[in-house]
Amino acid sequence: MRPSTILAAIIAIVVGLLLVVLVRWLKPEWFGLRPAEGQAQAAQVLGEQILVAARNIYAGKCITEEDVRVRLARPNEKEHYKGQHLLPAYVPAAIGRVAVKPIPADHALTEEALEPLDAYKDQLAERITPGMRAVNLQLPITESGGGLIRVGDYVDVLIKTTIEPNPNCLTLAELCRLGLPATMEGILVRDARVIVRRNVLWPNCRPYSLCVTNFILETDPYRAALLEYAKDRGLITLIPISDVERRMELEFRRQAFLDDKGSYPTRLVNMSAKEILEYEASLEKLPSDETKRYLTYHLRTSEEYRLENFRVRDVLRGERMINDQDLARILDLRLRQPPAPPPPTTVQRVVGVKPGEPHVFPTTVAVPATYKLPRYEVLTESGELAWVGEAIRLNYRCPDVVCDPQTGRATVRSGVG
Repeated sequence: MRPSTILAAIIAIVVGLLLVVLVRWLKPEWFGLRPAEGQAQAAQVLGEQILVAARNIYAGKCITEEDVRVRLARPNEKEHYKGQHLLPAYVPAAIGRVAVKPIPADHALTEEALEPLDAYKDQLAERITPGMRAVNLQLPITESGGGLIRVGDYVDVLIKTTIEPNPNCLTLAELCRLGLPATMEGILVRDARVIVRRNVLWPNCRPYSLCVTNFILETDPYRAALLEYAKDRGLITLIPISDVERRMELEFRRQAFLDDKGSYPTRLVNMSAKEILEYEASLEKLPSDETKRYLTYHLRTSEEYRLENFRVRDVLRGERMINDQDLARILDLRLRQPPAPPPPTTVQRVVGVKPGEPHVFPTTVAVPATYKLPRYEVLTESGELAWVGEAIRLNYRCPDVVCDPQTGRATVRSGVG
């Protein structure tokens, strides 16, 4: 028999067997079986597969390929997961999904245990609370909570820098009274909300860099401009805020701006100083659990934010430029009054046995008659925000964060800004 004949016979036999299996699946009644029995026999032969967790998956975890696997379903599992929507027995079906509750190892993955697929359909502009602005920061993980800060967390933004005022602006005596040059740290922004992490709007399951992490923070228009100005003049650090604080006043404030839908900033632009003060006073009369009480940029718990509505209004009008004087206020660079000269030293002279005329030694501490005052913001009697004093120039020695290619870790080297 020719080899071609043998090959044709083998192919015919295989095709015939496949046809028999297909007909048995589609028409089980031809073989004396009911449809349910035919499907049960097919499932018993082929085995029903399900997608399960390969290891413990914790709530908030972004699922990767290593977290799931496919295995045969056990006899009692079909009844156990009855009424739940199992994911297809296909590993890519779970990759990138986020768990909303813990999934023990070897348990099936259900839609109820994962965030909906449309949870991240919004764009960046849709995430920003009305009346707020967004700023992007690239920070080493050592300055951002180990890179563990999540979307929705609230943080305080700190700046640390070494300040050296220009000697052409201030005398040595004035520099001494300022305590400069010195390394200082201050809070640039309070209660900023994280709206994007690692520059992606959806969950990112890739391992994060050991060097830097990107965050987009949401804050008021003035603080956003200040943070944008200051982020290359010192080392920026994010300090996470307690979850208890976030659920109380901070979320009340955010809900107030969401309900307002951006109309308050529009009104603020056209408000006079007197109207701003009257509006702030009216909010004080509202109950503490009333969200409208927090529809303001002014924070009652902070002296730094006492004039925030005035600053935001001027920024929205385009009448305020951010400069070194804003940082001088943040770091409290104010000249104090020079100390009073010490009283002269008097010595009683004695001539023989009789007291003579006392001798007065003049003081040796020279006090300048006049000195410069760095500019500082004050609220005038007319209710307008004004600067007093003279402008000073600041030089910064800023840390420059770079990535070590050998270790993959962030290192800091000195720079000048």
